[in-house]
Amino acid sequence: NSRKFNVKMSTDSNKDISTSIEVNSLNNEVKVDLIDSSISDEIIIETPEEKYKREKLQEIADRKAAEVFVTRDTGKYECQSCGYVYDSSIGLPKKGVLPGTPFNEIEKFRCPQCGASKKYFVAEQETLSGFKENLKYGLGGNAMTASQKSNLIFGGLALGFIIFISGYLLE
Repeated sequence: NSRKFNVKMSTDSNKDISTSIEVNSLNNEVKVDLIDSSISDEIIIETPEEKYKREKLQEIADRKAAEVFVTRDTGKYECQSCGYVYDSSIGLPKKGVLPGTPFNEIEKFRCPQCGASKKYFVAEQETLSGFKENLKYGLGGNAMTASQKSNLIFGGLALGFIIFISGYLLE
């Protein structure tokens, strides 16, 4: 059960290639005979395994491109000149900025340490551990930062340990 095909192809550089392909269906063997041997490096035959691998790698790349991590503003803005951090929850009472005042609502703000203008301040953002599409699931744990989750886990472990040890005090 062997079939032989004569194929004439053109390359990207408009070079004609004549070849003969023989397919043996009994042992899934493919033989390629080149008539013009100077272009043997231009012909690539993809096996089913290679095609599967290429398609899977493309699928993985597409899924990685779809991953969107969630970031949220911390309410803190850092001066790029000197490193001073303005915290909106504290404000700047010396300059008349009340606690809770968002940085964007302050007019004519200058860094209290170096005097840099407002445009040199960059918002600090924290990345939540998880993807945007997963935030709606769970009991609110998906909207926590990694440090908040760590505090919750280790706090629970410490509480369990204290309760366990207090059992020895009940004599």
